[in-house]
Amino acid sequence: MNRMTKLAVWLTAALLGAMPVAAQGELLSLFTFDESSGNPANSVSGVSGGTLTTNRTDSALPTYVAGQIGNALLFSRSGTAENWVDCSTEGFPKTGAANGWSTGTISLWIKSGDTTTMQGILGAINPSSHEAFILTTNNAAGTAANSIRLFVRTNNGADDNYGLNFPTGSPALDNQWHHLLITWDIASNNSSNGGDAMIYIDGGDALAFTRSTYASSSSSSFNAWTNPVRIGGIGRTDSTSDMTGLDGALDDVSVWNERLTATQAKAIYNLAVDSLNYGIADADTLFGIFAAGAGAQGDTSDGKTWQYVTGLSGDAGSVVNHTALILDGSGNGVQIIPEPATMTLIGLGLAGLALRRKRVR
Repeated sequence: MNRMTKLAVWLTAALLGAMPVAAQGELLSLFTFDESSGNPANSVSGVSGGTLTTNRTDSALPTYVAGQIGNALLFSRSGTAENWVDCSTEGFPKTGAANGWSTGTISLWIKSGDTTTMQGILGAINPSSHEAFILTTNNAAGTAANSIRLFVRTNNGADDNYGLNFPTGSPALDNQWHHLLITWDIASNNSSNGGDAMIYIDGGDALAFTRSTYASSSSSSFNAWTNPVRIGGIGRTDSTSDMTGLDGALDDVSVWNERLTATQAKAIYNLAVDSLNYGIADADTLFGIFAAGAGAQGDTSDGKTWQYVTGLSGDAGSVVNHTALILDGSGNGVQIIPEPATMTLIGLGLAGLALRRKRVR
């Protein structure tokens, strides 16, 4: 975009002013796994990366493979060997009253064909008090095929286990890439009302987790993230008898400090499968532009400049003609700023002149 166009956009923003919109949640942590070797970096500024780890010196570390967006990280478990990414506690939510909030979102792409074995996707656990936040496929006993489990255990030792069995024939674990977005509210999860956690699969409608028969806890001082976090595992022990690692691949693993909406879940999925091929970093940029309101603009990783727009036609969360994203039910969203019409006309004029010269010859 040239200087004249940027000036025009800036003047428009100054004249229109900013519209009041909902605050944008903070992206705390993002592992794109786009490296081809070495330890994965966390792309959020000021947050450290992770360390590729295995529970046996004679077994392989996770490896980089082609992912849904760029590269991904492939985890494996075989016999008594498994591997994962060890992370610091930076970039993960610190829940409880002392930290000011207790909600969040995990967004990731997963590719696994194991529908019966418990596999750790992401988790943290305090080995002494057993307070934990653990996201797995299937359940601890391995009896619920093709499911996702969310274990929330507070620091008073009470178990709060939330399970969701996918419908028969669900594609969630069919060895193809699928997007999972999980939101939760710890305070609600630890109350007597049955909790409030849900999952969106491939941008579809929200599916509610259901509470198991474990004891309910009235505590909301959950703080498991003060312990090391694992990706591709659940942070229990390094014992060879405690096999809880993932046998599959993960891509674009991210954590947010608030519950993303159904529209945002759909948008993240659609942006990735569209020819734009945008991951979480670019989705976060577009969400931020929309949250800033009228006149706001920003650049994505492919060099395109987007701005807040109104009057779009389509469903909330959908990509329109590879150039626009609808982010509410009223047709408001963001759109790529086109090249100035004057430049297009100049280009057409030069092309016509060249053609005429060719004919004269």
